[in-house]
Amino acid sequence: MSYWLLSGVAVLVGLFLYVIRIPSLKKDIAARKKAVLVTGAASGIGLQTCNRLLKDGAFVFACDLNMDALKKAYQTYPSTRVCLIKMDVTLLEDIKAAYNVVVEELKNGNEKGHINSSLFGLVNCAGIAPLTKNSLVEKQDEEVQKIYAVNVFGIERCTRIFYPLLESQQNSPSSCVINIASVCGIIAFPFFSHYSATKVAVVSYSASLRREFMRKKRVRVTCICPGFTNTPIITSCGDKGTDQSAFKDEIKILESKHLDLLWSPRIMQKPDRVANYIVDCIFSTNNKGKVIVDHFHNRVVWFFLYHMEPWLYDVATYVAYKLFIRK
Repeated sequence: MSYWLLSGVAVLVGLFLYVIRIPSLKKDIAARKKAVLVTGAASGIGLQTCNRLLKDGAFVFACDLNMDALKKAYQTYPSTRVCLIKMDVTLLEDIKAAYNVVVEELKNGNEKGHINSSLFGLVNCAGIAPLTKNSLVEKQDEEVQKIYAVNVFGIERCTRIFYPLLESQQNSPSSCVINIASVCGIIAFPFFSHYSATKVAVVSYSASLRREFMRKKRVRVTCICPGFTNTPIITSCGDKGTDQSAFKDEIKILESKHLDLLWSPRIMQKPDRVANYIVDCIFSTNNKGKVIVDHFHNRVVWFFLYHMEPWLYDVATYVAYKLFIRK
């Protein structure tokens, strides 16, 4: 009896470890001279993704709202390696203008020899997380509309506008769309209501898009859900003038001794960890539909929170309030 019990436990443990692992990817596509467009390329995960792409020999279209930051970040690279494009993903005219720039650069690049494909990859990395002291019911329309405009409609517009260039990739292997969501799209956290909602939309949109594109087998789609990552979207919450100090009167965990723990490498991963997996997805034909990228122990936490009964999750949230929220 004990033998079968231990065997059953071993099988369950093995299955659990298999489920929460980060799938290994075999890079079976040459990156050299492949053209990849990245939004939100001036900082954070987008910047590190571009750096890794350039290191591997790809040609990069680096798009961001902040052109000065783009120029500073890529000043060491020649125009034969990277094309800088100022683009606001909330403005359709900006995306269409960027599309025209990409078409022209692809034509010139193929003629001059520093690009050997149509658009091979699209990485939708631009996003904001405007965390404020206002609760869900106190938020203003402008704040709510902006986060949906960037995190949801920006991804949809970029994918829709650039899809013809991705589909025109005639030679095998197929091109790739990478949408950056978040663990907040799987597990909802207090004070991140609209951010979580936008990331849920990205996860669902990516899954539907992936299955739709399976019919033609021309474009691969992967949704990356990073855990806590040390990027400006976390450090400044994407909102000018809003930082963690604004909450110190209310939240105990934001005291310095707790912040040291929160920002430790054991909890907060570096953006290059996520960027490396993004690039591996682009140049691997066995990429997965949805992947949580984080430290192993954090993935265990996300796994249990995701499968936890709602009432247990509510209890955990209540306990957190008692421990960390000032009266």
